[in-house]
Amino acid sequence: MSGYQHVGFGLSFLRAEFQSRFRRMVGFNVLHPQGFHCTGLPILGAAKRVAEGEGRQIAILRDMGVPAKDIPKFADPAHWIDVFPSATLEDLRSLGAAVDWRRYGLEQRGGSGVPFGPAIILVHVCSTKVPYTSEAKEAAATIPEIMTELDLALKESGRRLKTHLSKKARREKTREKFEIVQKILPQIAAKSANIVGKKVPSLDATITKIMGVVWIEEAVAFEKGTHTVTIDVHNFTPAGKKLNLHALLPRNGWKLGKVDPKPAEVRDDGKITWELKRIGSVEKATVTFELLGLEKGEYDESDLYVSGIPPELVIGAEPLPGDWELNYKEFEQEEAPPPEEEEEEIDYDEAAEKELGDE
Repeated sequence: MSGYQHVGFGLSFLRAEFQSRFRRMVGFNVLHPQGFHCTGLPILGAAKRVAEGEGRQIAILRDMGVPAKDIPKFADPAHWIDVFPSATLEDLRSLGAAVDWRRYGLEQRGGSGVPFGPAIILVHVCSTKVPYTSEAKEAAATIPEIMTELDLALKESGRRLKTHLSKKARREKTREKFEIVQKILPQIAAKSANIVGKKVPSLDATITKIMGVVWIEEAVAFEKGTHTVTIDVHNFTPAGKKLNLHALLPRNGWKLGKVDPKPAEVRDDGKITWELKRIGSVEKATVTFELLGLEKGEYDESDLYVSGIPPELVIGAEPLPGDWELNYKEFEQEEAPPPEEEEEEIDYDEAAEKELGDE
């Protein structure tokens, strides 16, 4: 899905469309699905060329009808997946394709909650010795060790997704208050003071009463191969606060650029700690750092943690986990087991001749 569909796609699709409609007319129960190929290097390569400003790739997007203001968004591979499959879906619906679109997506009874229905999850099993069911290597064997690892991996992914969604929901809820505090309240105060002819009052007490939290907000920008991360720590409590801010970065493939303020600790397993001194009530502290060597889509948010402050006062970062002091590099650099000795191949003809000679 690296572009809008052309007439060649329509020709191929209509062959299946006509066949499925005919079979239904003569009494067959036909399942006519439509897939979207959204994997592989073409999208990654095209996104990289957009990020590098390659004229030919940008011209291709422009010729497709992509507005000039939207072309920079295609430097992110995920944006290609957001745009072109949706456009293809709309084209097929406009065409009147006999595809049962109800089978796409999962049902949420009542409009929310846990999705219900069958789903297929693809898992990439990577090993030097993958056991297959046959010599054709069409499917991995369902041996207990593999099934156990798959089960653990899916559960871990589910827990991380739940944590991410919960964090996102809390941030959105607090962001509404944040916008009220930062934008609407000052305007109300200014207009009210103007009406009664008095000085604009201080809103500090009102702000801390509404918010009552330390709000941590992160922004990630990408330009010329560099991710610039800005973390703002807002103190919306009645008293000054000090805390330790911790960030967990990818373990490999990056290099740390400029950092401000200077961190208290930078570890080789991607853990960085800042000791933030007292942040006054209704004041803000800012932490910025650069990551070099990662593609745009490889980094979009940090895992942020705090310590030295009651965690219930903080939104936007999690309490520091108990395993923070472990150095994962030590586990990754464990000595590999010695290679297995290859057994010598037996020459059965030679062995048979030796037996005859012994007789």
